[in-house]
Amino acid sequence: FMMLQPGGNIPVAIIDGVTYNQSNDIMYGLEENFPDHESLVPTDAQQRMKAQELLRLERQIFSAWMYWLTTGDGAGGRLQQGFVSVL
Repeated sequence: FMMLQPGGNIPVAIIDGVTYNQSNDIMYGLEENFPDHESLVPTDAQQRMKAQELLRLERQIFSAWMYWLTTGDGAGGRLQQGFVSVL
């Protein structure tokens, strides 16, 4: 597993021989490789741009939180302040 995801985080998916290790990448990989299903993302261009904007925001918030959580910065530390500033 660590060879697929060196950070040890989940999720990880292998789709058609390609390894995806970020949830957004997995979603778009599924979209590309399985086009005959109901879309996971909006098909309207404007709504798709909004969805991508929200997904980037989610990734930014999650990354700041996970970094703070897993590095042992402690309450009130620099990483907690970084997480709060993202919010």
